[in-house]
Amino acid sequence: MSKKNAAIYNQAIMDFGATVCKPQLPLCASCPLQKKCGAFLNNKVSILPIKEKAIKKTQRWFYYIVAQYKNEVYIQERLQKDIWQNLHQFVLIEMPEKSSVQSVINSNAFKTVFGSIKYNVAENSKEYTQILSHQTIRGNF
Repeated sequence: MSKKNAAIYNQAIMDFGATVCKPQLPLCASCPLQKKCGAFLNNKVSILPIKEKAIKKTQRWFYYIVAQYKNEVYIQERLQKDIWQNLHQFVLIEMPEKSSVQSVINSNAFKTVFGSIKYNVAENSKEYTQILSHQTIRGNF
């Protein structure tokens, strides 16, 4: 096959899979590839292709604190083995569920980071959503 025709080949394979070699009720009797088909020759048409188990999507609640003192903003590096490892971010307080600003401020995580310093909550952003392959992150700044 010519590399120039790769798109045509790919489209043909997708069409073949959608019309002849389909997961539900494949048309093996009229399939031109029947004599070379591993699933047909090994009597495994009903179990192939093996469907991958769906990844359970989790939902996480991130509350970013833009901590500013004079003209400086506190930034931290994500060191833990998790999404965005080794990237930098504003102070993150992760909560187990959707939370109010006051709940975030009253959390142990907030107290661990800020202790008893005085602060002023200037504003709270709208909720943002980031959808990843295995989790949905909702958060505010």
